[in-house]
Amino acid sequence: MDTDSGDQESGKSVSDRAYAIWVEEGRPHGRDADHWARAEQELAQGEGELAADEVPVRKVRAPRKAKPKA
Repeated sequence: MDTDSGDQESGKSVSDRAYAIWVEEGRPHGRDADHWARAEQELAQGEGELAADEVPVRKVRAPRKAKPKA
């Protein structure tokens, strides 16, 4: 019996919700602990569950190209 899979799913849900809260608030810097706590609270109350189409997509920036030295 694997008990870690439930924790991983729960952690992913909290992570996804915290990310969504961060995006909703305009991506402020330094509020990650607040967003995480709010996500945990919402999920514990059953309020913050995301539907499959509501899970935010995390964009990854392409690496910058180095400028040639003159």
